[in-house]
Amino acid sequence: MLECHACIRRHVRIVFVDILNPSPLSLLYHRQRRPLILHRGTYSPDTHRSIQTDQRISQLKHESNSTSATLSPDHRRDRALEEELRWLGDPRKLAEHTLSLLQRNNEESLLKALQIVRASSKDVDCVVSWNHLVEYEMLKQRVKNAVKLYHEMKKRAIQPNAQTFTTLFQGFARNHKFPTAASQAIAIYDSMLRENSAVRPNIIHTNAVLKVCALSGNLDAIYDIAARLPEKGAGAPDNVTFTTILNALRYKVGRSLRTGAPPEVATMQRGAVEQGRRLWQDVMARWVKRDVVVDEDLVCAMGRLLLTGNNRRDADDVLSLAEFTMGIPRQIPPLGDPRRRLAEQPPPLRADPEDSIDGNDDLQSLMPPPAQPSSNTNTPQTHPLAPPSAPAAQHLARPSNNTLSLLLSATLQLSSTAQRYWGLLTSPTSTYNITPDNENYFEYLRLLRKRRSSRLATSLLEEIATGALPNCSLETKMCKIAMSCCVRDGKNPNAQAHAERITQLMLSRLESPDASTLLMHLQLVVYTPERDWRLILHTLQLIAPGLRNLRSLITFGDEDDVVSDKYRIQVQVKNLVAEMIHGYEIMLQLGREELSSAEKSKWKTEIYALRTYLGRDHLWSRNEARSKIKKRGNTGMETGGRGGEGEGAEGRSEEGRRSLAVGGKRDGRKGRAGEGGRAGGKRGERTGFLTEGGRERGSPRQNLDYYDVE
Repeated sequence: MLECHACIRRHVRIVFVDILNPSPLSLLYHRQRRPLILHRGTYSPDTHRSIQTDQRISQLKHESNSTSATLSPDHRRDRALEEELRWLGDPRKLAEHTLSLLQRNNEESLLKALQIVRASSKDVDCVVSWNHLVEYEMLKQRVKNAVKLYHEMKKRAIQPNAQTFTTLFQGFARNHKFPTAASQAIAIYDSMLRENSAVRPNIIHTNAVLKVCALSGNLDAIYDIAARLPEKGAGAPDNVTFTTILNALRYKVGRSLRTGAPPEVATMQRGAVEQGRRLWQDVMARWVKRDVVVDEDLVCAMGRLLLTGNNRRDADDVLSLAEFTMGIPRQIPPLGDPRRRLAEQPPPLRADPEDSIDGNDDLQSLMPPPAQPSSNTNTPQTHPLAPPSAPAAQHLARPSNNTLSLLLSATLQLSSTAQRYWGLLTSPTSTYNITPDNENYFEYLRLLRKRRSSRLATSLLEEIATGALPNCSLETKMCKIAMSCCVRDGKNPNAQAHAERITQLMLSRLESPDASTLLMHLQLVVYTPERDWRLILHTLQLIAPGLRNLRSLITFGDEDDVVSDKYRIQVQVKNLVAEMIHGYEIMLQLGREELSSAEKSKWKTEIYALRTYLGRDHLWSRNEARSKIKKRGNTGMETGGRGGEGEGAEGRSEEGRRSLAVGGKRDGRKGRAGEGGRAGGKRGERTGFLTEGGRERGSPRQNLDYYDVE
């Protein structure tokens, strides 16, 4: 076949054309590697094409592998991002995907969400996704980052909507301690009032900005914003606006109580109450016109502002306020009524000997007698807090737990009146039928403390601990108020038994005990006129497990979740340890004739261990404590000196021993008359500040403010 030169040329041309320009069919169908065998007189073009196709495919695979191997992680991430963006063209899907990434709560997901939203901003209206990013940064308390995202979305031509500004203002209120939170919120709010602003502020935005200013204590900004509000319409003030302003006045008074001088505080209290009264007249005028809705939050905000006045007239107006706005009848005649003097007289104590043993429990039960009918002589036209005309019953505010706490606070000095209000609002047969919560029981325990009803306070805690009362649970604050009730009822011989029961409930039911509650229990036993060394020893053994838990909590507890105010708790534990040392010394002194030598040695060893713990400085840094030591060291020196020179020879007076126990020597040695006192005072320069230089406070019943709980 290939005998002449023409035939050879023709066949060779066919082969080279197939090699240079392979057909698609050869690439698709000829993939098996077959050897090219040329026999004389025979030729197979398909066999040759398959060989070339395999070589081409292997070359493409090699190029693809080499290209992917040389790509950086950023290029791979960009490719994955491009593939992900192909399926996120819908704004709703993009917002849902952004929210799901942010819910993972890690920085890597946050960066990925930012990249997706930024890349989508060119083609997709992703304002909702930007809102999710701003809200996430505000929740993480990164205010600067949230504001930067707000400005970035505007630079990317994403117009903020109303929800964007609401998210920003709520974030500023949540992070009001940020230095520029109020100023930035006001600046953004002013930008919404400009003519070129696409979003005009509504009342929701105004209330959010007012809340930021209220929490920051900027009353001038509040008045400036409120003055620009229209009288009627969509932007007119509502019940939330007035509630925010009244709460801002009350918060301002609360700050002045902690930082201001007494004359300035009294002036500010009177001014705040008067401003609140003028504002309330405006509220009542709008209420009659149906321009504003009066709800429980608004009424309670005004009532609590009245209670900051600290006078009987303001407290009495709270009862009238509840009658005018909620329809709750007064349970005591108003001030100025001749019947008021008879109503304020406490009921006579019972002659029953079993009841007289337990002291002053004139509050018979947790469910008081039925309420008395209203005896209010003021008409809506004469009282300054009343509306111009009586509103319809359907427009009255509905009372709940907040109202119950307010009325109990207003009638704290009138136990019988508070008892009637409690029965009126909590009785299952009444129209209100309010189920008390923890805050209500706090107020009720304060009422029991005012009446020295330690038995009822203890029984109330037992019912709460066992779950007999719904909608409440045992808290540390309850135990603290109940223990202070036992201290106030110290003349009652059963008060110590009630205090022991409260301590048992706290140690068995709560996760961590309260050092100040244990300290009150120990002082109640130690400083009683008729103290028994056996009872003192029993109390010390009872609170010892609680002290171990507190020491473990300070050493191993999580600072963020458990020990939020670590230094304060450390000081309370140190005070408890110092009081326990004093209790052991009193116990050894009173029981020196009945205790054996082995028992005395055992308790002296315990005293030495407590003194060793009291002298340690590893619980807080020296730099933090040094300033407090210098301030209170002189007090410890003076008290230690008086203690050492108390009764001569070896400084063994009770006050001298306590001074040495609180601020005394670590090695436990005894000093002589003046030397012992000076040694105790000198050591008091380092540790005496924990108990005010080792100063003995005297009877706990004479220092009731020390045990007061807010």
